Amino acid sequence: MNKKLDPELMAYFFDIKDRITQEHQEYVSKHPEIKQILVDFLTKLLMTKPDNVYTFTTEYFSFFEKHSLKPFLNPLVIVGCRHSGKKALARRLIELYPQYFEHNVFYTTKPLSAEESANPLVKYISTEEFIEQKAGDNFASFEIDGEYFTKIVSKTYLKDISNKGKICIVTLTLGSAKAFLNASIASHFMLVIPSSIEVVKEKIINKRAVPLEAIEDAMNQIKTEIEESSDVNMYFAKLVNEGSAKSEEEFTQQVKKIYSEFQF
Repeated sequence: MNKKLDPELMAYFFDIKDRITQEHQEYVSKHPEIKQILVDFLTKLLMTKPDNVYTFTTEYFSFFEKHSLKPFLNPLVIVGCRHSGKKALARRLIELYPQYFEHNVFYTTKPLSAEESANPLVKYISTEEFIEQKAGDNFASFEIDGEYFTKIVSKTYLKDISNKGKICIVTLTLGSAKAFLNASIASHFMLVIPSSIEVVKEKIINKRAVPLEAIEDAMNQIKTEIEESSDVNMYFAKLVNEGSAKSEEEFTQQVKKIYSEFQF
């Protein structure tokens, strides 16, 4: 729980958490067969001692499926610093293969600007709804902006995209990508690095993304993030993005290798 949250908000969070816990306990008490299944599962687990517990668990509980479920399509997580061009690469991939890829929707508790309201990839949720869903473990990652929660990635949304038979593309900075990784959602991570720090600086100046007096501080933060991201061992592939057709083609070819089961 973030220490910056006020006591009233924290109390609300714990009330929601206690209510969900009580609902789960009541449900289990009304369905004693759940305990029988868990006893059987743990008995077989301890007897077989499988090397891969996750695979064993999936195979065991698949027996109880009443309907054939579509396999979960692992999201493509594109990681990069601000202005690295990761969003442009994601858009290009969706333009080329709309039948296979769809962009993630980010949620935020911050009131939407006019520009954000017109953006279908950004949606508002209340702080109360955020707390309730967070207590239910429905978020893969999020960022904190003062009193607001932003860049929220919903696990439910990822599943909805997969159920449509598509791969969800999520663009994240390194910090959010690490949180996403800790959420234990089977995913493919790709790192996008800008061709030079000067290119990033030029983009920031042209877009007026930060005040002129704050540009050097922003550049130092971006340099640090690039250095730290290069040291993280979680990527299927890394791409130096020159913002060219060649970089787009290299990116596309790497994605095709990741999802080789699709007919591109």
